[in-house]
Amino acid sequence: MVRLRRMGPGPGRPGVNSAYRVQLGENQIFDQTRNQTFSSVKRIILHPSFDSATHQSDIALVELESPISLTATISPICLLDASVSVPAGTPCWVTGWGTRLPQISSSLSKTLQEVEVLTVDSKVCNSRFREALRKPADYIPIKEDMLCAGYMEGYKGFAPGDFGGPLVCEQNGTWYLGGIVSWLLTMTVNGVTSVADCYPGVYNRPNAHNEWIQKNVPAVTFTVVNFPSNSAHSSAIIPRVLLLTILLWMTL
Repeated sequence: MVRLRRMGPGPGRPGVNSAYRVQLGENQIFDQTRNQTFSSVKRIILHPSFDSATHQSDIALVELESPISLTATISPICLLDASVSVPAGTPCWVTGWGTRLPQISSSLSKTLQEVEVLTVDSKVCNSRFREALRKPADYIPIKEDMLCAGYMEGYKGFAPGDFGGPLVCEQNGTWYLGGIVSWLLTMTVNGVTSVADCYPGVYNRPNAHNEWIQKNVPAVTFTVVNFPSNSAHSSAIIPRVLLLTILLWMTL
C-alpha cells in the first residue's frame, strides 16, 4: 500500500504496527458487507525526508500481514514511471469518505464519494497559492513531488478526512495512481471553517519517489503512459473496482 507519510505512526497516533488494520473492497465505511476484506499491518515504512511544514515527501509504504486475494472490488493500480509527466487538463478521479463540503464538519460520509478533477499546471498553481499565502515571487509552495488538481472557479475536489486517498487517472485503458491526497487551503469566517474557493487541491506525486519505493519493494514495476500532444481529454466512467479503501497493494 502507498499512503501519506504523516498518516503513519506519530504524535497522537499509535506507534505499533499491530494497532492498525486495513479495510479493502468496501464503499460503506460503517456498514459491513460481503465485499470487504480486513488485513493487519506488518510494517509501515515512512519516507525519511518528510517535511511537516511543506508536506514534501509526504508518502509511506504499508506492508500487509498476509497476501490479499484480488476480487471484483479489490484490484491493484499502476504506478507511473518516473519519466512520465501528467499533462495539465488531464481528467482524474479522487475518492474518499471525507466531510461533506462546503463547510468542514467532524462527520464523515457513510458512502465512498468520488469527484472528477482536472490536473493543473504547476506554474499556474504556484502563482495562485503564492498570491493566496502572500508570499514573495521566489516562494514555491508546490514542490517537485506535488501535483495540483481541481478547478480555478469554486471548489471541487477532496475534503478534510480524505487525506491519504487516491487520485486515479486513465489513459488508453490503463488506470494509474496520479497522486495521493495531501493538502488544501481553508478559510475561517466567524468561527466557521470551509475550503477556500478558486484553489485546486494538492497531491503528493508518487512517481517522484520511485527510487525510494523500489529500494523498499525491489519487485515493483512502473508503467509508462503515452499522452497525445495537444489533444483534449475525454471523460471516462470510473469503474467500481477502483473505488477502493486501499491505494495500492504490493507484496514486500
